[in-house]
Amino acid sequence: MKNLIQLKNITLSIQNKTILNNISLSIPKGFCVAIIGPSGSGKTSLLRTINGLIPNFYDGTLEGELLINNQNSKELEDYEISRMVGTVSQDPKSQFFTNNVQDELCFEMENYGYSQSEISNSLNRVVDKFNLKAILNTPLTKLSSGQKQRVAVASTCMANPDYFVFDEPSANLDLSETNRLNEVLHQLKKQHKTIVISEHRIYYLMDVVDQFIVVNNGTIESIYSPEEIRNLPESFREQLGIRTPNILSLKKANISQINDKKNSLEILSLDSNYYKNKIISGLNYSQHSGSVTALIGANGSGKTTLAKTLIGLQKEKNGTILLYNEKNKRKKRLDNIWMVMQETIYQVFADSVLNELTLKKEKSSSYLKKCHTILSELSLESVIDNHPASLSGGQRQRLTIGIGLLENRDFIILDEPTSGLDFINMKQVSKMLRDIANQGKSIIVITHDPEFIMSCCDSVALLESGQITKHLTLDELSSEELINLMTF
Repeated sequence: MKNLIQLKNITLSIQNKTILNNISLSIPKGFCVAIIGPSGSGKTSLLRTINGLIPNFYDGTLEGELLINNQNSKELEDYEISRMVGTVSQDPKSQFFTNNVQDELCFEMENYGYSQSEISNSLNRVVDKFNLKAILNTPLTKLSSGQKQRVAVASTCMANPDYFVFDEPSANLDLSETNRLNEVLHQLKKQHKTIVISEHRIYYLMDVVDQFIVVNNGTIESIYSPEEIRNLPESFREQLGIRTPNILSLKKANISQINDKKNSLEILSLDSNYYKNKIISGLNYSQHSGSVTALIGANGSGKTTLAKTLIGLQKEKNGTILLYNEKNKRKKRLDNIWMVMQETIYQVFADSVLNELTLKKEKSSSYLKKCHTILSELSLESVIDNHPASLSGGQRQRLTIGIGLLENRDFIILDEPTSGLDFINMKQVSKMLRDIANQGKSIIVITHDPEFIMSCCDSVALLESGQITKHLTLDELSSEELINLMTF
């Protein structure tokens, strides 16, 4: 079988640090391979090497050869590589160039000089495939993160490249959208496209991936077939940082809870808009202290809008928000509630990881000791002097969680905190949230991640049609019932 992508002795160094070390890999035509492994192990750097972004866009010293269609990438122009290799980045917003969905979908083909009829045919095809008709004329800034992810995948399919590179494409997708992504991958395979995916959540890939390539510390540690992944002892799979291959087999963790269950948060008849559209309408909700509640709902259902309203970043139109039975206006809520945003780059400002934690804080020995303890618990000690912008998505996610922990607020909201986390770090974050809850604090987690929910949450609140329509304890749900509840 003719190899279409070959990496020969690839070594990548950035600022004198080895990121990829002597990697050799052949990916045959029509194969779908998943790059898996711990956060920060070099997966994204490997993808950026394959699609030519390293060293043409991102700085780095690259040794070895990358062959695409038996052509050395060093002899190809940037635009030649980008026409052959379509890319969906970890942060979909970073690859947008226009203002609304339709313009974004058409941009690449227009840029390459395709005819209007070719562009129109492709547009009709992807709009139907990705169910985009309802948002076709919507400004990109008004989309939810999951909708942006869907548009990024669709725009990559427009020009029909032979190779596809996906960097954690399911990170912000609900389960229905993830199932749709699985269908797209199957369609691409039927067209004999070659697909390389970096992922932590592998359950939706088990019937489409040919090989799982485990990368650790910048090297290829092992290669498994889907069947071999399924048969790995659970403890060994988890040691490798690999998430569950079967979300229907999840079991709820044994969770210790505090006995004091007085209401810490109460929402009465809340209305809130996103731009001029009413998203939250007459919402009622209550949560007791010491609890971790998963807020679930379809992409675009208003979960982040609700969170921003609760914290005071967005003004409610009507309704009352009570903290410990006391009415709280916006400014007071900003002082009482901490939110870890989905787009973590907006919450980092300093020039190093440690300085981020000590920003505007008194650098006493006791506080610095607390910072080091949290960094150690979040597996960030090794990057303590690194610039936050240089961290992997999962590392920066953990950093913003650490900032929230140091703020010591009574209420914490986390928006998709596991989108870039491997199994080990997901479990670490789960444990930390339970420890915080057992101090009497209240936590709301916006998530599409059933594995995370089963590991640390005690209840699930479903947001649909602007209201909380169901609020169930995890004791009331089997893993299959939870999956059904999360599939919209």
